[in-house]
Amino acid sequence: MTHPDQRFLRRSIERAAADCGSHNTKGVMKMKIGIFQKTETGAFEGTIATLTFAADLVFEPAQEKTKDRSPDFRVINTATGFEIGAAWHDKSERTGKPYVSVKLDDPSFTYPLWGALTAGGAEDYSFNWSRPKPKTDPDTTANGDTL
Repeated sequence: MTHPDQRFLRRSIERAAADCGSHNTKGVMKMKIGIFQKTETGAFEGTIATLTFAADLVFEPAQEKTKDRSPDFRVINTATGFEIGAAWHDKSERTGKPYVSVKLDDPSFTYPLWGALTAGGAEDYSFNWSRPKPKTDPDTTANGDTL
């Protein structure tokens, strides 16, 4: 018998794989690693899942923004109730479409995970992530070519 968490993870990855493979204009692959729904209160509820990480999250609208750069949402892990990130309303410079820029962090992460929550289907929102391009070290290049 399959453990419920394994079924959940498999189902989540299969959903994400259905839209996997889209590329942005710089040729970087974007991966759909989560699905969310917007609630009546303006919050987003859903799940992100990768091969090593899965979490049910809620993006709660910030009650009071003290500065323009303050987050528009607090990202809460529903299993623990702890805040694991923040999110901001943004707009694509290229297309003009709105999205939510998301930063998640955890002590187990080497670096914070940055992603984007975008309108997906009829009532779904996709959480997309792409691996940052590695920075080039001057010692590893010769005549502009990577070793």
